Order: sequence, then structure tokens, then C-alpha cells
Amino acid sequence: MNLRERYEKETGKKSHQYGGLPNEDYVEWIEDKFSWIPTSKEQPEQDVTVLVFNKDGFIYKCFRDQDLYFDDDMYHFDAESITHWMPIPDPPAEEEGTS
Repeated sequence: MNLRERYEKETGKKSHQYGGLPNEDYVEWIEDKFSWIPTSKEQPEQDVTVLVFNKDGFIYKCFRDQDLYFDDDMYHFDAESITHWMPIPDPPAEEEGTS
């Protein structure tokens, strides 16, 4: 289940409005659930890999270089298209008894 499906299942609301832009409630849900930082308040450090959320509602792993964000394939996004970011989360802890 992707994030859009999870949001719609949990809230009973559509994640995006006509025209493909994410609803404000969906953006707030993402911020609350995953500690997203609005780019209007703070930008990630240069050359540090982070998760980014763009205005179309997609999540990418990118690093920032001035006003552009680059993913692993060096595809770039303009800074204006990125609405939120968050540090890469820690990997899951190993369960006892597994190797």
C-alpha cells in the first residue's frame, strides 16, 4: 500500500484534488505522520541526502545543490517543486534471535 492509499484508507478522504495537486489535509497528514519539514521554513543542508516530497505528492531520495535537488539517477528538481523534506530515517532495528 502506498502513502496515498494509506491516507485515503485511514481518513476516508481523497489525497489529491482535481488537477493532481495534493489536498492540504494530505500534506498536513504527511507532516504529522512523518515529521516532514516544510521547505518554506528550512532547507536541508547542501550535499546531504534526504527524502523530499514534491508538489505533485511524490517522495524521492535526493540531495540539494543550491537551487536544485538531484536523485540517485541525477534527475533534478527545481527547489520550488519541493515542498517538504526529512532526514533519511534509521534502518529498522534487528530483532532478537535473527541474524
